[in-house]
Amino acid sequence: MKILKLVPIIVFGLLICCDDNQDDSPQPSSPNLIIKLKFDPTQERLGNTGQPASVGAGNAAQSPSINKMSANYIEFAPTTTTALGADEIIFEGDETSAGGDQAINFQNAVFAGDNETFLSIPLSDISVGNYEWVRASLAYQEGDINLFVGVQTGDFLFQRVCDTGF
Repeated sequence: MKILKLVPIIVFGLLICCDDNQDDSPQPSSPNLIIKLKFDPTQERLGNTGQPASVGAGNAAQSPSINKMSANYIEFAPTTTTALGADEIIFEGDETSAGGDQAINFQNAVFAGDNETFLSIPLSDISVGNYEWVRASLAYQEGDINLFVGVQTGDFLFQRVCDTGF
């Protein structure tokens, strides 16, 4: 009789101790807005109003290869004429005045590569509204650009292509 009473206790104890299917990773308690950076060198060029823009006659342009990037400010705005800082600021990077004037604290900056998460915040932290514009102030870009240096010597033209971070 005593053995029958111990069997359920032992079985229950084994179920608790041996559950390998438990996920110990923290689960978000609410839905999040996830901002990922996407680097597309074939993206259409846009001007300062977000409209397509072309490279002017006599000018040259290239699409750099971006490796990672950081922003110091992200804001949602309902219209193009909404004053900067007047609406939903969802991210402000760390700043410092240790060297004098207020500046970005790059030691604490958030960096992300192509298709990596830059920011994840609960939707409950964002005011309900209709936002047509996302304003972002970039703090840092790391990538490669082609630098052409031509030197004319006699009948020869030497060209050097350099990959450099910026």
